[in-house]
Parts: sequence; structure tokens; C-alpha cells
Amino acid sequence: IGMTAPALYRYFGSHEELYVAVCADLLAELTGTLEHARDTEPTGQPVARLGATCRAFRRWALDHRQEFQLIFASSGDAPVVGGPSQPAGPDGDFEMSFGAVFLGLFVEIWQQQPYVVPADDQLPPHLLRQLRDFAGRIDVIGTGLPLGALAAFLGGWVRLFGSVAIEVFGHLGFALDDAEPMFEAMLAEMATQLSTPGR
Repeated sequence: IGMTAPALYRYFGSHEELYVAVCADLLAELTGTLEHARDTEPTGQPVARLGATCRAFRRWALDHRQEFQLIFASSGDAPVVGGPSQPAGPDGDFEMSFGAVFLGLFVEIWQQQPYVVPADDQLPPHLLRQLRDFAGRIDVIGTGLPLGALAAFLGGWVRLFGSVAIEVFGHLGFALDDAEPMFEAMLAEMATQLSTPGR
């Protein structure tokens, strides 16, 4: 880029600040990719919109393996900037990252047709406490999303991220030479769960 490494620190106060700025740019690119994929499906079909967004996340990760690793595989003293949310900022606000795209889709699905979720008293107490704290920080009260649906969102994120990460880092080669069919089967199962009307 026509600049020496020390010259970078005329613009950034530290290596950590530079790292966070690069990750922020990558997350903005990823968010735009996900929003574009989401909007290729009609607004009245939120489950299809979720599927398109999940596929775009996997495709971006496979096409940008080094960037994916930079964002999501922190090491040493590097700040953790990946996941469905960002740490609270200096003003205490909870900043949603690209994960807001996924959460918004779970809200869309719930508002169109509530799906089967556990009642609060069916959730483990320690999990319930954490879900209440999370719900308060991201302000989902006005969406009508119950804690069981928030648990479904987090469970879906764990499955999506886990399946993509294990493929990106090459840890499925012992069993599969093409992980796409398994990924599609996972999406089909999630779609069925999210399309099953709640009681």
C-alpha cells in the first residue's frame, strides 16, 4: 500500500486498534453480503430468507478463509470481534454486528407464525438467567420474541457457525470431500423446526 509498517501507527494508536478496524471493515462487507442474499427472497417467506442468508454466510467464509479466520479465530491478546454480537461499547450500549441480520430473520419468522419453543419454566435456570440478560441487552422486548425463541436463535447460530467453521478450517476431510449436502440437510432440518407452528 506504499506505506511502511511503523507509518500505520500515525493513523492507529495500537496494533489492537488496527486489528479492530480491519475486522470492522470485513464485518461490514459480510453484513452487506448477507443482507443482499436475504433480500433475494420475498419478505413474506422468512424461512427461505434465512436459508439464503445461511448459504451466503457459508459461501463468503469459504471464499474468504483468511478473513474468516481473522474475524472469528482470535488468539493471544487479540480482541474477540466475531459472533452474533459485539461487546458493549463505551456508552454501555449493546452493539449488534452482522448477527443482527440473523436475529431479525428469527423475529420475522416468529411474527409470521410462532414456532415450537420451550416455555420459560422448561429452560434450565442458569440458561434462563443468561437469556433474560441477553434479551435485555439487545432490546427484543418490543419484538414479541420469547426467551425460548431466543434460545432457538442462539442454538441455530451455534449450528451454523460450527458447521461453517469446521469446513473452513478443513476438519471434515476425514469423512467428506463435499460438505454441502450435509450443510443443506442441516438447513432443511432447521427450516422444518422453524415452520412447525407452536401450541
